[in-house]
Amino acid sequence: MPNKVGPLLFCNTVYPLLSSSQCILNIGFLDDVTLGGHVDVVASDVAEIIRLGAKIGLSLNISKCELIAHTDLQLNDALLQSFSRVDITATTLLGAPLFHGPVLDNT
Repeated sequence: MPNKVGPLLFCNTVYPLLSSSQCILNIGFLDDVTLGGHVDVVASDVAEIIRLGAKIGLSLNISKCELIAHTDLQLNDALLQSFSRVDITATTLLGAPLFHGPVLDNT
């Protein structure tokens, strides 16, 4: 019989990480987290998620992290600079387009 409470237990585990966020946009779905707000606040929250996650055996997979921003946004944070950049016109969240552009047109 498959474990049906596993996702719930995982969500309960990561909830404290998400609830400590200072970002104005804070969405979590299982192991997918979306943060939004001023770049300094996002950088601080990402660092805190890494710090708190390490205490409970979780690590952030930087190779799967994306930074959705206008192309002219200048970043001073090395961690955010390591995220892959995605133009806002090519942005989806859990498969749904977020802005006008080619992704919305193709959907």
